[in-house]
Order: sequence, then structure tokens, then C-alpha cells
Amino acid sequence: MDVTMRENRITIDMGTTNTRIVLWGKGQQKRGEIIYRIGAKRSAEEGNNRAICDALRNGFTELFRQTGVCWEQVKMVIGCGMLTSELGLVQIPHISSPAGICELAQSARIVNIPDICPLPFYLIPGIQTAKETVTVDNYDKYDIMRGEETETVAILKQFGLSGPFLLFLTGSHDKIIFVDRNGRITHSITSMTGELLEAVTFHTILSDATGNAFVTSEEYEEDMVMKGYLDGKRFGIGRSCFYGRILKECADINRIKICNYLLGVMLQNDIKAVENETAGFRDAVVAGKGAVGNALYMILKKERIFEKVIHFEDCKGESFSSVGALMIADYLIQNG
Repeated sequence: MDVTMRENRITIDMGTTNTRIVLWGKGQQKRGEIIYRIGAKRSAEEGNNRAICDALRNGFTELFRQTGVCWEQVKMVIGCGMLTSELGLVQIPHISSPAGICELAQSARIVNIPDICPLPFYLIPGIQTAKETVTVDNYDKYDIMRGEETETVAILKQFGLSGPFLLFLTGSHDKIIFVDRNGRITHSITSMTGELLEAVTFHTILSDATGNAFVTSEEYEEDMVMKGYLDGKRFGIGRSCFYGRILKECADINRIKICNYLLGVMLQNDIKAVENETAGFRDAVVAGKGAVGNALYMILKKERIFEKVIHFEDCKGESFSSVGALMIADYLIQNG
């Protein structure tokens, strides 16, 4: 077969709750996409990765059915995020910071699993931000990431950014990434803000007040987010969250306002996590969709922690992590 026909690449990004499989044609032309509500959490709950393996097999089949592409037309399959963890496909060791696109590409591991995919998987490692043994005395200097490194690659390249800056990525786990002037990740901080908000919204006495639903972009209310954020700073998360019930039962406040309030309460986590870590950083970038991204951007602007704050919702219509994985795939293809 003419090698020029092998222009397609497949990227796989697995997170805590979702797995995204994208078929890319020439350049950044997206030919097909499959998203499964399956991620690292499923593997942790079931004690195995069978659901992940099945999702990959089914996803490849469905992508080819939709697009008419076959394996003979695919150049590379590359995966990132929790796919490279013990809860994913194969565990790949983290590499140490500082690291950027070159280090990530050079450290990608090739894994063959023919009963899932006839081509080898290229698996992008995560990044760890400590070079010494972690103990009970120094663990606060240590952090790890899987997937956010590819998001960072995409954001830097797609938007022409240069460091130093702090990058705030929202998700199940919010990640605050320190990027140096060479575009490399030097260290990071993680907050479980997303999972905590999910737990409060769906699995506590507040689920009645929230209507078992997150606030949407259309429902976003800046004043209630800010009220929740300020209460979180003043009273702490536990006490402030219960005020969500007080607002419903005693003040007859509707679920939209309560959801906005709780979002603000939870985002206090992210600001608290970084407030003493910003020396040498004047700029911040928020990358996140919907109400969460809008709220975090608004809070950072109002708090005046940084001289400049900018906000991107997505990578020009595409997933940050998928585009970052694609860029690393193309780097590997071009550099042999």
C-alpha cells in the first residue's frame, strides 16, 4: 500500500469518567469521534480493566464503520491520560519535570496488544514533579498528572502562548500547572474540586436542593458564584455547603442559584491551593468549559492575584487532550 494512504491517526484520551477516541485525517481534520462514559473510576470500582478494553475494541469498530477507514489507512494509535495508569490499559511510569513536548514524545512507550488493536499503541507518560523520595514530611512538594500534560501541549501550540504562566485546567480533578519560559511543565498542584462538587451535588442531603444537576452555562449567575466563593473563604467548605440547604428550606431560593453558590464554594479550593505559590508568575490561563471555566476565570480576575488572566473553553472546537496527543503523534512521525 502507498504509504501516503496511511495519513490517519487515532488518539485515545481516558480520564476519570470518560474515554474519548478520535480518528484524525490529514492535518487536524477530525473524521470521527466516539466518547464512552467509562474511565479510571470504572476500573477502580470493578477491580479490572475489561470495560476499558471492550470500549477500545468497540470504539475502533464504530469509528471505521462511520468513516469507511480501515486499519491499513492508519499511521499511528496514541493514548494519554489515565489510559497509561494501572486503571487503564498499561501502566507507564511518570517522567520527571521539567518536561515539554520533546520530552513527552521521546518518553512515549510502545505497547503491543493485538487482541485489541493490530497496530502498536504509543502511550504518552504522565509527569511527576518531585525527584526525591516522597515521605510524610515532604509530600506537599509532590504532584502527578496523566493527561493534563497533553492538554498543556495543545494550549501552548494552538494559542501561541509562551511562559511563564499558571495554567488552570478544570475537570474531575482541577489541575494548576506551572509552565516555564521554555514551555515546559515545572510542577503542578491538584485539587479534587470536581469530584467534591459531584459528591455534594448528587450524593448528599443537598441533592434535593441541587435537583441532582450541575449548573449549566445558560444558568450561570456570577453574583451567586461569588457569594459562595466568599462564604467558602470565610466559613470553610463544610459549613458553607450546608448553607445550600438553608437557602432552599428557609429562604426558598431556587436550585439554579443554589448550584451557582455551591460552585463558588468549591472553587475556593483552587484559589486557596495556589495563593502562596504565585511568586514569579504574572499571568494565568484558564482552560475549561461551561459554568466552571467561567466562574474560575471570574474569580481570578476579581481577586487580582495575577496581572493578566485569559480564558479558553476548548481547543478551537476540539478537546485539549486529544489535540495535544495528536501533536505528540505528529512529532513522533516527523522525527522518526
